[in-house]
Amino acid sequence: MLKRASSSIRHEHAVETVPIVADLSDVESIRTLWNRAVEVGEIDVLVNNAGYGMAGPFHATSPEETIRMAMTHVLATTCLTRLALPSMLKRRRGWILNVASTAAFQPLPGMAAYAAAKAYVLHLSEALSREVRGTGVTVTCIAPGPVRTDFFRTAGMRTPRGAMDPARVAEIAVRAMMRGKRVVVPGPWNAAVAYLARIMPRGIVLRVGEMITKRWLRRSRASTRRDGR
Repeated sequence: MLKRASSSIRHEHAVETVPIVADLSDVESIRTLWNRAVEVGEIDVLVNNAGYGMAGPFHATSPEETIRMAMTHVLATTCLTRLALPSMLKRRRGWILNVASTAAFQPLPGMAAYAAAKAYVLHLSEALSREVRGTGVTVTCIAPGPVRTDFFRTAGMRTPRGAMDPARVAEIAVRAMMRGKRVVVPGPWNAAVAYLARIMPRGIVLRVGEMITKRWLRRSRASTRRDGR
């Protein structure tokens, strides 16, 4: 899949691509990835997009997979951003785009570790965007709602109705990054959810988050029964 994507980008946009396979939940693998990347050339743009989710009660999920999921979001974003910033700041040029989620704005019972990991990505990005202001380097965080990718299937859930097209989300993200925006939430409904999560009492936000994940899981189970699986 990675090789196909690399070939597609190369032919469609006439740019050189180098696919590199790495385990982004492992520090040494991340460092190896970075060393191979800088051998190719200077890193002007870093996009931390790797990640996946898990659904279900926290105590019932696989300990190993829960840790791996959290490490992919938190460790990879932290390490790669830390490795990229010094050379960007030295050149006074660079763009970092970190992908969070509307889940970053609210706790989600039933997807507790995922929402917590995305909150980390959001807060790290916001803090760094302030640290690097005026340097020629920007840090942008995009926090999309549901997107039509394999995310929900991987999490054992059905993709919600109204999920955004991934190409559209990517376009919004790149534009925001190039403009140096701190945080962007694509889609008016998603933006409203993120805003309300910040101003509503936390008890209400918690109950709403629980309702959302329960609804997603109910739809997934109903879809499974209809499909005969």
